[in-house]
Amino acid sequence: MTVRHRPMEPKDVGECAEIVAKHPVIGPRYGSRIKGLSAAWLRLLTCEAKCTTVYYADDGPRAPICFVGISIFVTDDFVRELKAPPGFWMGPELVKRILRGDSPVLLEGQFVEANSCGGLNLIVWEGCFRSGFETNSEIPGYVMSTFIEEHAGYLLKELISSQIESVERLRWTLGSGAGLWNPVAGRYEKSFTMPLEYIVEKPHLLGATQEMEGTYPWNRSWIGSLFDYRPPRCGFSRSERRMLLTALQGETDEELSEN
Repeated sequence: MTVRHRPMEPKDVGECAEIVAKHPVIGPRYGSRIKGLSAAWLRLLTCEAKCTTVYYADDGPRAPICFVGISIFVTDDFVRELKAPPGFWMGPELVKRILRGDSPVLLEGQFVEANSCGGLNLIVWEGCFRSGFETNSEIPGYVMSTFIEEHAGYLLKELISSQIESVERLRWTLGSGAGLWNPVAGRYEKSFTMPLEYIVEKPHLLGATQEMEGTYPWNRSWIGSLFDYRPPRCGFSRSERRMLLTALQGETDEELSEN
């Protein structure tokens, strides 16, 4: 089976929201807010400061979406709220704020300014498998490589993972270079005494900062590679950059026109 990806389109939103709603762990976290997820994502598609990607098993013309990846660039204020105890589930809170017109996603001007000076906060809103694809060994590595391609080159100051739904994925995320946020100490930590099962059950934050990744340059993680910022040379816009990456992946002219 070949795994491929493309930007999320409006026609995908209902299916992607259903994948999240049917997930046995992630879906219940949304509670009643799950009804507004499609509407919130449709609004998100009109924003510049986001990356919405669908991954699918390329077994034919009706290949199903097997993984949904949503990441957003957000304000400093929202990150501060996330880090303050007692914490909250990001997904339903983002749905609520976007639908009431109080979105923490950066406006285009804010996005450009933060990427020029100061740095960006990148949050992975959701990374969700369709039921039946969780054990596919090809998908995680492919998702990781495309995530790096789509987000490399930005001036990142902090990366926050999606909130983890299983102990196995928690171990993988910690092993990839992330730390667990300790609100008392005010930092991400690599070691802690809480059982992993407890961490998964409660609102939590896993992430990394530019300062963290610069502390141990001899032990660089794949997350650390995202903080290797180089000023742009060619001046391509974000949409032009995505089009070039898609072309390099072998998409046809028809597929490129849809993107």
